[in-house]
Amino acid sequence: MSVLDLLVYYGNILAIETKSKRYSGPQWDALIEGLDTLRVCSEIFSANPNKLSKILEYMQALVPRYKRTLFAVIAALFEKSDWMRFEREAIRNEEFEISAVIWALKIGPKGLAMGRVKGKTEIETLLAAEEAWVASHEDTAEYDAKKKALKQFAAGVVQWGNSAAGLFSAKQDMSGI
Repeated sequence: MSVLDLLVYYGNILAIETKSKRYSGPQWDALIEGLDTLRVCSEIFSANPNKLSKILEYMQALVPRYKRTLFAVIAALFEKSDWMRFEREAIRNEEFEISAVIWALKIGPKGLAMGRVKGKTEIETLLAAEEAWVASHEDTAEYDAKKKALKQFAAGVVQWGNSAAGLFSAKQDMSGI
């Protein structure tokens, strides 16, 4: 499946769930742009798993339009416009040990689409990604350091989200990106 095919496939899923018009119009374009930006974040994560700051640098350097579309896609994944609060609550309630949002950035649209193919929700897919990471790292000497780095990265992503949320006017919802 080509990158475009993957983005369109997963875009269709999110479009249906967010009641966006599919295949045309500004909402569809924004959805695909946001998914493509998420894909790039995932590629950066895969290429630099020990340099998480590169992902934040990329996210911070995005022009406002792409910050808005990435923010909106993350919000659609969590079905929460305030996904930053969801992230904090998921950790506090111990639904996730490390983070929810970083796994979205790690697995990207491809991993999320594969989760859908397996019949999982986004949250179930992200939790499975976290569980797989923990299982493959918990018996290593650097587990605690890597876990701490991921939590710090998650805090940086939440801070980015708080900043990006300011790009939406008080009267504009995310569907009108």
